[in-house]
Amino acid sequence: MTDTLMTIGAAATAIVAIIGVSIFLFRGIRALARGLKRATLFFEDWFGEAPRPGVPGHKGVMARLADTEHKAGRAEWHAGNGSEVPMRSVVDATSKRLIKMEARTDLVEEAVIREHGPLPGEIETTQD
Repeated sequence: MTDTLMTIGAAATAIVAIIGVSIFLFRGIRALARGLKRATLFFEDWFGEAPRPGVPGHKGVMARLADTEHKAGRAEWHAGNGSEVPMRSVVDATSKRLIKMEARTDLVEEAVIREHGPLPGEIETTQD
């Protein structure tokens, strides 16, 4: 009887040990796979990808950084004295366009209110 209990205990211990080692290995392999996936995504983004059929390519980090520096240099050049159009003129023209758009928006809003009544959540006002 003692031998039978010892055999059952040893078998149960072996089974639990095998399950424990299996879980440990599974978690380790899963963590390694996740790490490799993240590393792959990082390097694909860093170096860029060439276009493939049906998938457009994209530039790497350094190429995108160079493009950004080029755009910033162009903006800096336009903002400085070398610009063909002074920045103040650009701001004034943008302001005038905004004022015109605001006037058109007010006209549309008034037409909608005349036709459909006040907008939801808006308090109806009377004009004297």
